Amino acid sequence: MKKRLYIFITIIIIFIIIVFLVRILDTLRTSRLNNSIKEKYYITNNKDKDIKTLSDINNLEQKNKILTPATDEDLEDNKNDINEKFIELLKTNKEIVGWINVPNTKVDYPVVKTSNNDFYLNHNILREKDSSGAIFMDFRNNIEIMDKNTILYGHNMKNGSMFKGLMNYKDEDFFKENKIISFSTLYEDIKWEIFSAYVTDTDFYYIQVNFKNSYEYESFLNTIKGKSMFYTSIDLNSNDKILTLSTCSYEFDDARFVIHAKRVN
Repeated sequence: MKKRLYIFITIIIIFIIIVFLVRILDTLRTSRLNNSIKEKYYITNNKDKDIKTLSDINNLEQKNKILTPATDEDLEDNKNDINEKFIELLKTNKEIVGWINVPNTKVDYPVVKTSNNDFYLNHNILREKDSSGAIFMDFRNNIEIMDKNTILYGHNMKNGSMFKGLMNYKDEDFFKENKIISFSTLYEDIKWEIFSAYVTDTDFYYIQVNFKNSYEYESFLNTIKGKSMFYTSIDLNSNDKILTLSTCSYEFDDARFVIHAKRVN
Protein backbone atom coordinates (compact mmCIF):
# COMPACT_ATOMS: atom_id res chain seq x y z
CA MET A 1 0.00 0.00 0.00
CA LYS A 2 2.78 2.40 0.96
CA LYS A 3 4.64 1.54 -2.22
CA ARG A 4 1.59 2.35 -4.37
CA LEU A 5 1.13 5.63 -2.52
CA TYR A 6 4.79 6.48 -3.06
CA ILE A 7 4.52 5.75 -6.79
CA PHE A 8 1.34 7.83 -7.05
CA ILE A 9 2.92 10.82 -5.27
CA THR A 10 6.03 10.50 -7.44
CA ILE A 11 3.93 10.55 -10.61
CA ILE A 12 2.06 13.63 -9.41
CA ILE A 13 5.32 15.44 -8.61
CA ILE A 14 6.80 14.56 -12.01
CA PHE A 15 3.63 15.78 -13.73
CA ILE A 16 3.76 19.10 -11.85
CA ILE A 17 7.43 19.54 -12.75
CA ILE A 18 6.73 18.84 -16.43
CA VAL A 19 3.83 21.33 -16.50
CA PHE A 20 6.02 23.91 -14.77
CA LEU A 21 8.87 23.40 -17.26
CA VAL A 22 6.51 23.57 -20.24
CA ARG A 23 5.16 26.90 -18.98
CA ILE A 24 8.66 28.26 -18.48
CA LEU A 25 9.71 27.20 -21.99
CA ASP A 26 6.53 28.69 -23.44
CA THR A 27 7.17 31.97 -21.62
CA LEU A 28 10.78 32.09 -22.84
CA ARG A 29 9.70 31.33 -26.42
CA THR A 30 7.07 34.08 -26.31
CA SER A 31 9.59 36.51 -24.83
CA ARG A 32 12.19 35.77 -27.54
CA LEU A 33 9.59 36.20 -30.27
CA ASN A 34 8.40 39.50 -28.81
CA ASN A 35 11.94 40.84 -28.47
CA SER A 36 12.74 39.89 -32.05
CA ILE A 37 9.62 41.66 -33.33
CA LYS A 38 10.35 44.77 -31.25
CA GLU A 39 13.84 45.01 -32.72
CA LYS A 40 12.34 45.11 -36.20
CA TYR A 41 9.95 47.87 -35.18
CA TYR A 42 12.13 50.10 -33.04
CA ILE A 43 15.35 49.73 -35.03
CA THR A 44 14.43 51.01 -38.47
CA ASN A 45 16.22 49.33 -41.36
CA ASN A 46 16.89 51.97 -44.02
CA LYS A 47 18.01 49.54 -46.71
CA ASP A 48 14.40 49.24 -47.88
CA LYS A 49 13.55 52.94 -47.72
CA ASP A 50 12.27 52.74 -51.30
CA ILE A 51 9.37 50.58 -50.11
CA LYS A 52 6.39 52.89 -49.68
CA THR A 53 3.15 51.01 -50.27
CA LEU A 54 1.59 47.60 -49.76
CA SER A 55 1.96 47.13 -53.49
CA ASP A 56 5.74 47.38 -53.06
CA ILE A 57 5.56 44.74 -50.33
CA ASN A 58 3.59 42.47 -52.67
CA ASN A 59 6.25 42.88 -55.36
CA LEU A 60 8.94 42.02 -52.82
CA GLU A 61 7.06 38.85 -51.92
CA GLN A 62 6.97 37.73 -55.54
CA LYS A 63 10.67 38.44 -55.91
CA ASN A 64 12.04 36.95 -52.68
CA LYS A 65 9.31 34.58 -51.49
CA ILE A 66 9.71 35.76 -47.89
CA LEU A 67 6.22 36.88 -46.95
CA THR A 68 3.20 34.98 -45.73
CA PRO A 69 0.14 34.57 -47.97
CA ALA A 70 -2.04 37.67 -48.17
CA THR A 71 -5.79 38.10 -48.15
CA ASP A 72 -7.60 39.87 -50.98
CA GLU A 73 -7.73 43.00 -48.85
CA ASP A 74 -3.97 42.92 -48.29
CA LEU A 75 -3.38 42.78 -52.03
CA GLU A 76 -5.17 46.05 -52.70
CA ASP A 77 -2.91 48.74 -54.13
CA ASN A 78 -2.67 51.19 -51.26
CA LYS A 79 -1.78 54.76 -52.16
CA ASN A 80 -0.74 55.89 -48.68
CA ASP A 81 2.89 55.88 -47.63
CA ILE A 82 3.79 53.27 -45.04
CA ASN A 83 5.65 54.36 -41.91
CA GLU A 84 9.17 52.98 -42.40
CA LYS A 85 9.08 51.40 -38.92
CA PHE A 86 6.67 48.81 -40.30
CA ILE A 87 8.62 47.75 -43.38
CA GLU A 88 10.61 44.95 -41.71
CA LEU A 89 7.50 43.80 -39.84
CA LEU A 90 5.49 43.53 -43.02
CA LYS A 91 8.08 41.12 -44.36
CA THR A 92 7.35 38.96 -41.33
CA ASN A 93 3.58 39.10 -41.67
CA LYS A 94 1.70 41.21 -44.19
CA GLU A 95 -1.39 41.23 -41.96
CA ILE A 96 0.29 43.62 -39.50
CA VAL A 97 -1.69 46.87 -39.36
CA GLY A 98 -0.24 48.74 -36.40
CA TRP A 99 1.51 48.81 -33.03
CA ILE A 100 0.03 49.19 -29.53
CA ASN A 101 1.99 50.56 -26.57
CA VAL A 102 0.54 51.06 -23.09
CA PRO A 103 2.84 52.90 -20.62
CA ASN A 104 4.18 51.11 -17.54
CA THR A 105 2.96 47.71 -18.76
CA LYS A 106 4.34 44.97 -21.00
CA VAL A 107 1.76 45.84 -23.66
CA ASP A 108 4.10 46.74 -26.51
CA TYR A 109 3.11 44.65 -29.53
CA PRO A 110 2.35 44.65 -33.23
CA VAL A 111 -1.33 44.49 -34.12
CA VAL A 112 -2.61 42.20 -36.85
CA LYS A 113 -5.90 41.97 -38.73
CA THR A 114 -7.32 39.20 -40.87
CA SER A 115 -10.71 38.27 -42.32
CA ASN A 116 -12.15 37.01 -39.01
CA ASN A 117 -11.83 37.37 -35.23
CA ASP A 118 -10.85 33.74 -34.63
CA PHE A 119 -7.50 33.01 -36.28
CA TYR A 120 -5.28 35.13 -34.05
CA LEU A 121 -6.86 33.83 -30.87
CA ASN A 122 -4.48 30.86 -31.15
CA HIS A 123 -1.87 31.97 -33.70
CA ASN A 124 1.05 34.29 -33.04
CA ILE A 125 2.52 37.07 -35.13
CA LEU A 126 4.34 34.50 -37.28
CA ARG A 127 0.98 32.78 -37.96
CA GLU A 128 2.17 29.78 -35.93
CA LYS A 129 -0.09 27.86 -33.54
CA ASP A 130 0.33 29.55 -30.17
CA SER A 131 -2.00 29.62 -27.15
CA SER A 132 -0.93 33.22 -26.43
CA GLY A 133 -2.33 34.32 -29.77
CA ALA A 134 -1.63 37.88 -30.90
CA ILE A 135 -3.06 41.35 -30.44
CA PHE A 136 -5.52 41.73 -33.30
CA MET A 137 -7.92 44.29 -34.72
CA ASP A 138 -11.58 43.55 -35.30
CA PHE A 139 -11.95 42.34 -38.88
CA ARG A 140 -14.69 44.92 -39.49
CA ASN A 141 -12.36 47.87 -38.83
CA ASN A 142 -10.49 49.82 -41.51
CA ILE A 143 -7.11 51.34 -40.65
CA GLU A 144 -7.20 53.72 -43.59
CA ILE A 145 -10.31 55.62 -42.58
CA MET A 146 -10.20 54.78 -38.83
CA ASP A 147 -13.76 53.94 -37.84
CA LYS A 148 -15.64 55.64 -35.02
CA ASN A 149 -14.78 52.65 -32.82
CA THR A 150 -11.56 50.73 -33.53
CA ILE A 151 -11.37 47.53 -31.48
CA LEU A 152 -8.30 45.54 -30.44
CA TYR A 153 -8.43 42.13 -28.75
CA GLY A 154 -5.80 40.20 -26.78
CA HIS A 155 -5.60 37.40 -24.23
CA ASN A 156 -5.13 37.99 -20.50
CA MET A 157 -2.16 35.60 -20.17
CA LYS A 158 -0.98 34.24 -16.81
CA ASN A 159 2.65 34.66 -17.95
CA GLY A 160 2.09 38.42 -18.11
CA SER A 161 2.06 38.71 -21.90
CA MET A 162 -0.50 40.05 -24.38
CA PHE A 163 -3.22 42.18 -22.66
CA LYS A 164 -2.47 41.03 -19.11
CA GLY A 165 -1.03 44.49 -18.39
CA LEU A 166 -4.44 46.08 -18.90
CA MET A 167 -5.45 44.68 -15.51
CA ASN A 168 -3.41 47.51 -13.96
CA TYR A 169 -6.20 49.89 -14.98
CA LYS A 170 -8.42 48.34 -12.31
CA ASP A 171 -6.36 50.41 -9.89
CA GLU A 172 -7.55 54.02 -9.72
CA ASP A 173 -4.10 55.57 -9.25
CA PHE A 174 -2.72 53.69 -12.25
CA PHE A 175 -5.78 54.68 -14.27
CA LYS A 176 -5.26 58.36 -13.52
CA GLU A 177 -1.49 58.34 -14.08
CA ASN A 178 -1.36 56.37 -17.35
CA LYS A 179 -4.17 57.75 -19.48
CA ILE A 180 -2.21 58.42 -22.66
CA ILE A 181 -1.51 55.33 -24.77
CA SER A 182 -0.21 54.84 -28.28
CA PHE A 183 -1.80 52.90 -31.10
CA SER A 184 -0.11 53.68 -34.40
CA THR A 185 -1.20 52.31 -37.76
CA LEU A 186 0.83 51.69 -40.90
CA TYR A 187 0.13 55.30 -41.86
CA GLU A 188 -0.20 57.37 -38.67
CA ASP A 189 1.36 57.71 -35.22
CA ILE A 190 -1.67 58.22 -32.97
CA LYS A 191 -2.10 59.04 -29.29
CA TRP A 192 -5.24 58.17 -27.35
CA GLU A 193 -6.52 59.29 -23.94
CA ILE A 194 -8.30 56.70 -21.80
CA PHE A 195 -11.70 57.81 -20.52
CA SER A 196 -13.32 54.56 -19.41
CA ALA A 197 -12.38 51.17 -17.95
CA TYR A 198 -14.84 48.57 -16.69
CA VAL A 199 -15.72 44.90 -16.35
CA THR A 200 -18.71 43.69 -18.32
CA ASP A 201 -20.34 40.57 -19.68
CA THR A 202 -20.54 39.77 -23.36
CA ASP A 203 -24.21 40.76 -23.52
CA PHE A 204 -23.18 44.41 -23.53
CA TYR A 205 -22.29 45.26 -27.15
CA TYR A 206 -19.26 47.48 -26.61
CA ILE A 207 -17.78 46.28 -29.91
CA GLN A 208 -20.24 48.19 -32.09
CA VAL A 209 -18.44 49.60 -35.14
CA ASN A 210 -21.18 51.11 -37.28
CA PHE A 211 -23.69 53.70 -36.09
CA LYS A 212 -26.86 54.87 -37.84
CA ASN A 213 -26.31 58.54 -37.01
CA SER A 214 -24.51 60.94 -34.67
CA TYR A 215 -27.23 60.61 -32.02
CA GLU A 216 -26.77 56.85 -31.78
CA TYR A 217 -23.00 57.28 -31.56
CA GLU A 218 -23.23 59.96 -28.85
CA SER A 219 -25.58 57.71 -26.89
CA PHE A 220 -23.04 54.91 -27.17
CA LEU A 221 -20.23 57.23 -25.96
CA ASN A 222 -22.28 58.37 -22.98
CA THR A 223 -23.08 54.77 -22.08
CA ILE A 224 -19.50 53.50 -22.13
CA LYS A 225 -18.22 56.57 -20.29
CA GLY A 226 -20.88 56.05 -17.62
CA LYS A 227 -19.82 52.43 -17.12
CA SER A 228 -16.28 53.41 -16.13
CA MET A 229 -14.96 52.28 -12.76
CA PHE A 230 -13.40 55.73 -12.34
CA TYR A 231 -14.66 59.18 -13.29
CA THR A 232 -12.99 61.32 -15.95
CA SER A 233 -13.86 64.81 -17.11
CA ILE A 234 -13.00 64.12 -20.76
CA ASP A 235 -15.56 65.57 -23.16
CA LEU A 236 -16.87 63.36 -25.95
CA ASN A 237 -18.91 64.15 -29.05
CA SER A 238 -19.95 62.59 -32.34
CA ASN A 239 -16.81 63.86 -34.09
CA ASP A 240 -14.52 61.84 -31.83
CA LYS A 241 -12.95 58.53 -32.75
CA ILE A 242 -12.25 55.99 -30.04
CA LEU A 243 -10.04 52.97 -29.46
CA THR A 244 -11.43 49.98 -27.56
CA LEU A 245 -9.17 47.39 -25.89
CA SER A 246 -10.82 44.13 -24.88
CA THR A 247 -9.55 41.15 -22.90
CA CYS A 248 -10.89 38.40 -20.64
CA SER A 249 -11.43 39.01 -16.94
CA TYR A 250 -12.32 36.51 -14.24
CA GLU A 251 -14.87 38.11 -11.95
CA PHE A 252 -17.56 35.83 -13.44
CA ASP A 253 -18.18 33.59 -16.47
CA ASP A 254 -17.51 35.35 -19.80
CA ALA A 255 -16.35 38.51 -18.04
CA ARG A 256 -14.47 41.07 -20.14
CA PHE A 257 -12.27 43.96 -19.08
CA VAL A 258 -12.72 46.85 -21.48
CA ILE A 259 -10.80 50.10 -21.91
CA HIS A 260 -11.91 52.98 -24.14
CA ALA A 261 -9.66 55.83 -25.26
CA LYS A 262 -10.33 58.98 -27.30
CA ARG A 263 -8.08 59.97 -30.17
CA VAL A 264 -6.20 63.15 -29.20
CA ASN A 265 -4.10 63.87 -32.32
